[in-house]
Amino acid sequence: MRFATRFPTDESAGPATLAAADLFEAAGLAPRADALRLEYVRKHPEDREAAMKILEAMARRDLATVGPERPISTLLVAPVRKGARATTREPASNLEAYLKLAKASPKLASTELLTHVRFLHGEEAREPYAASRLTQPLPKSIAAKQKLLDTLVVRYRRTIDLGAPEWSHAAAFRIGEALAGFGEALEQSQRPADLHGDDLLAYEDVLMRQAQVFFDRGEGVWSDLLRRQGRGTAADAWIEKAQTSLWKRLSRRFFYRPEMEFPLVESPKAPRDPDEAARAGTNLLPNGEASRTEHER
Repeated sequence: MRFATRFPTDESAGPATLAAADLFEAAGLAPRADALRLEYVRKHPEDREAAMKILEAMARRDLATVGPERPISTLLVAPVRKGARATTREPASNLEAYLKLAKASPKLASTELLTHVRFLHGEEAREPYAASRLTQPLPKSIAAKQKLLDTLVVRYRRTIDLGAPEWSHAAAFRIGEALAGFGEALEQSQRPADLHGDDLLAYEDVLMRQAQVFFDRGEGVWSDLLRRQGRGTAADAWIEKAQTSLWKRLSRRFFYRPEMEFPLVESPKAPRDPDEAARAGTNLLPNGEASRTEHER
């Protein structure tokens, strides 16, 4: 480290700085190691590959701190509004520094990390959406919740666009969950105080039909996700969540449905000739496939 400080222009100064950072980290002095690595990034802007590797590790540590109390937006500064005076400033976090460098060098960026960031933007939009309740007057509150839903879906679809499997699956699950959640919000929405009796029942019937549209859309998203997974691909936690949620909804839908009544058809009399019996059996379905199930075919 003394060498790098004394001879900063020497071609060995940069590698010496990184070597010193590794030694500090091995000694349990991670903050000192990070400071040296960031110093290297500042002094050697031409070494984009090393800078991306250094900042990626730090950005992942930033992402690990994101949660309900610290949404992703706290790690990023909102873009300067059009017409406002731009000022030079330090990045709000190592994550923001990484994202800026990734924009300049997209081929060196981690698709998985970028997808994770987009997913967390969706998670931040999910909180106000989930908290929104449908109250009277219903058209006004539906419009407000629909706007929140649109924002949430756009953010999760941007996650899917990048294609990293885990976070794409997570985003697809969340979209299905949000759509089903809108249906549940309609079911649980505040009823007009002046409706009673048959009028209230008719109103609720309309609500249930509108809610079913959202349930169908949510189930469709989950079904598509499971279909795209493929039989030979191991299911991750988000695939399993989609499968569990879909099956629960389908089981509730069909649990109280009465059994279908099957028509009774008189069976033909059994022929006495064994050869005639064989011929009769193969005529039940075309092409002699009477004994094969649809799955076997």
